[in-house]
Amino acid sequence: MMNDVEVKQSGGKNSENIQNNDMSKNNIIIYNQSGLSLEEAKTIALDVYKAEEAKKYSDESWEITKRRVEELVTDFLKQAFDETPNHIQNLKKPSVQQSFLNAEKGYASDETGTTKNNYIDIMKSRLCVEDRSILQIFEDEAIKLVEKLTKSQMNYLTFMFLTYSYPKPLNDIRNVIDYCNKLCELYDISFKKDITLISLEAVGACTPLGGARSMKTIQQRFREMIPGMFYKGQTSEEIINELEIDDIKIIQPVLTKHVWNNALLQIDALNLETLKTSIKKYELNFIEDKLVNMFNKQIMNESEIKNRLIEINQKMQEVLSLWDDNEFNSRRITPQGEIIAISNYNNLYNDNLKFEKYIN
Repeated sequence: MMNDVEVKQSGGKNSENIQNNDMSKNNIIIYNQSGLSLEEAKTIALDVYKAEEAKKYSDESWEITKRRVEELVTDFLKQAFDETPNHIQNLKKPSVQQSFLNAEKGYASDETGTTKNNYIDIMKSRLCVEDRSILQIFEDEAIKLVEKLTKSQMNYLTFMFLTYSYPKPLNDIRNVIDYCNKLCELYDISFKKDITLISLEAVGACTPLGGARSMKTIQQRFREMIPGMFYKGQTSEEIINELEIDDIKIIQPVLTKHVWNNALLQIDALNLETLKTSIKKYELNFIEDKLVNMFNKQIMNESEIKNRLIEINQKMQEVLSLWDDNEFNSRRITPQGEIIAISNYNNLYNDNLKFEKYIN
């Protein structure tokens, strides 16, 4: 009976849901603004693969690979129709079909089934990216790169990415702790093996910095970028004596509780630039030189910062030792490697970092 049929409709923004007249089949066809339905998009994505790959496999292998590809296509289109419905029509483009074919071939041969979300993450962006842009070219390369990497190598790329591009502002003690914990989660003893860098370089995921250049250590970068997070802390009496003032209230607007020990005080500035802005704001120019000198004297040196990071997580001892290896600190990841690093980060931490923010 018609009343026994449950009809469900779903579609992303700017989509139009049209009900099939044959209620017994309980089919809903979802169209986006271009008029391309979910089923039509699926057919396009699958036909490209079938036409290219079917003849390469035995019957049994073909059934396995076809099932994997259908899973990839179905999951990708569900997300694409929901998140970027106005770009579905780009599946008709030869360049997009070629990229999608590479993703399908890569996932079809993935016996672990662990790379699906990487392909989907990159392909969702690839569907929307400007034609012949830098990002498009490197996303195409990243899609071909996924199948050449182990999970440990992907973690290595994400680790390298985070050493210079942490997505959260490091102006809060919780974020500094989170940063250290993420590096420790990603770290693996294989990072110190020569074969890791050799293989990553061989497939184009990383490259030498060139010349005598090397990556700055984390403690170096922290001391340069966020010195105020590594202020040693002072008592009221110590501050009064240091600045030669009569009352702590004179500079109260530029003080805060010490980030590591609330029983102490520190200057409320992430770096010298923010300190000077506060001095101007609160009309403390008459004591500017003394405040700047006190700030500089109270910042931990690199060795002290390193020890503080190890206090956060003991595994940071191993993490920071990587910079003692000239092979590690003389490499950087390539743009396609960075895309893999970001997609891996998104999958590991359920985030949605956009490639275009880092590849431009």
